[in-house]
Amino acid sequence: MRALIFLSALLAFSQAANAQKYCARFYDDTQTCGIPSLRDCEQTVSGVGGDCIIDDTGDVAPRPGPIQRWIEAQPDTKPSSPSLDDVPPPPGN
Repeated sequence: MRALIFLSALLAFSQAANAQKYCARFYDDTQTCGIPSLRDCEQTVSGVGGDCIIDDTGDVAPRPGPIQRWIEAQPDTKPSSPSLDDVPPPPGN
C-alpha cells in the first residue's frame, strides 16, 4: 500500500513538473518567459549565458494537486439532527 501511495505521489509530482514553464534570465538583465520545459530553457541560455527560473508571470492558476482535487470532490454534508429538523421558527418572525 505504501508503494502505491509513493508511486501516485511521484507521478503527480512529475506531471506537475512537466507542466511548469520557465523563464530564461540572461546576464544582460533581460529575460524570456513561457518556455515550456527546463531543457528548452537551458538550450535558450546556452552559449549566451544566463540561468533558468520558474515562470511565475503566467496568469493561469496552477492546477490543483491530487489531494486538493479529492477534497473538492467530497460532498458537502452538514451535520444535522432529526430532532432539530422540525423546530419551528421563533415567534414574531
